[in-house]
Amino acid sequence: MITIAAQVTTAYKYLSPRHATSMLERGSIRVGTLSEYRSWEGADVRGDHGEGTKITTSAPEPTTYADGSPIHRWLFSKGIRVAGSIFASGDNAVVYRQRHPDCFVFCASESFSPVLMEKFGGACVKVTNPTMFFQALHTGFSQHLQWLGLTVQEAIMDRCNYVERRQPYFDQSPKHPCFLKPPDFREEAEIRAVWLASGGVIKPVVLELPCLKQYLSLISDAKRP
Repeated sequence: MITIAAQVTTAYKYLSPRHATSMLERGSIRVGTLSEYRSWEGADVRGDHGEGTKITTSAPEPTTYADGSPIHRWLFSKGIRVAGSIFASGDNAVVYRQRHPDCFVFCASESFSPVLMEKFGGACVKVTNPTMFFQALHTGFSQHLQWLGLTVQEAIMDRCNYVERRQPYFDQSPKHPCFLKPPDFREEAEIRAVWLASGGVIKPVVLELPCLKQYLSLISDAKRP
């Protein structure tokens, strides 16, 4: 079962014309990984070295936290127990960095844009029923992973939240770290499915799921979604 955390009416997958044809004709899907997106740098527009990262800090001004304060409770939730008061001199005094373990990721957009279509390959496939699409994708992908010897521990589909990844402990985004993106990426309006799996090597997967074709259509006119 995949958790559908965002209700999306239409989704768009930007890719090259060749890959769009494969997706439409055969249900060909490529599922990437966090480590892959982290490693893409420079000219590759899909690269983001901070994927899956969240940095939590103390308050930005000098603060004394009495025993039992919210920061004590927050530290305790991360397995750190501190007895007595904590004096923090600023937002670098207490820094907790989360870097999520590698996992599988499939990305799409909630927004159609000719600019994004050109940026991400020159073609666009419209997903007319994202909820059913992601449920079918999850079923087929999970079965494929099982065949590879991996077990899905958790699967989530949600919108990305475009915020700074560095956040004070008292103003935290409730989103899973895999759904945090810098504000500069906001125009992409990304939705994604994330699979946390164990029991084998996490690496990109290409598979064909013909059952997905019923939810797909090609956008050939850049002016109309």
